[in-house]
Amino acid sequence: MERRMKNRPTKSRPILKLLLMIVSIALFTAAAYGLRLYSQTRYALGDTYRTLNNGKVATAIKDKKPFAALLLGVDTGADGRIDKGNSDTMIVVVVNPAKKKTTMISIPRDTAAQLIGTEHFNMQKINAAYNVGGSDMAINTVSKLTNVPINYFLTVNMGALEKL
Repeated sequence: MERRMKNRPTKSRPILKLLLMIVSIALFTAAAYGLRLYSQTRYALGDTYRTLNNGKVATAIKDKKPFAALLLGVDTGADGRIDKGNSDTMIVVVVNPAKKKTTMISIPRDTAAQLIGTEHFNMQKINAAYNVGGSDMAINTVSKLTNVPINYFLTVNMGALEKL
């Protein structure tokens, strides 16, 4: 009787193999989707900022020196819009690490301002500065209007916001 049990062929378990295969495919799919989301987010964030003044934010905070940043919300990137667009949201953020205080001022998009960086005198709505001269013109125009030296900026368009 003992010999019969030893020589008996083992039963294959098709349900266990099928379950293992389904779990493996699900894990692979989840990992691939996570990698896709990561790369899309990294691509979207890669073009949203550029440092001014050689990127010394950490030094300014460490030295407890105040600094200012301009946050730009641009109306491109969604619904197939690829033109330069306007900066419909403009917020000046002033951080003072010594006083542990942050001030945010929203600049109304329809504020009339002289666009700084054009050849001739050019008075338009302030949100047109981004459309005419990009981030640099928007920074210079807002800085001149508010009399605040802007050291950094962050631009987010609707496409990046949608992906995030």
